Amino acid sequence: EAQADISAEWLSRFEGDRLSILVDAPHPEWPGLHTGRRGFKLPKSTVWLHQRPGVEPGALVDADIVECRDYDLVALA
Repeated sequence: EAQADISAEWLSRFEGDRLSILVDAPHPEWPGLHTGRRGFKLPKSTVWLHQRPGVEPGALVDADIVECRDYDLVALA
């Protein structure tokens, strides 16, 4: 629980920023959602991206961070 609080506090500084995200893959269970990552990737940390043109595995996209979770970020490209 303490680690989740530390991670959420650290990741919250990126909410509202525009960051470059490397798109990894479509989510196997949620159509229209991709997983991605940043260079500061923490263990278990994922960036969730909604599918848009240009959001495909291997692409580097600029995305707006719209939400912070304990270990993850949610972004719109």
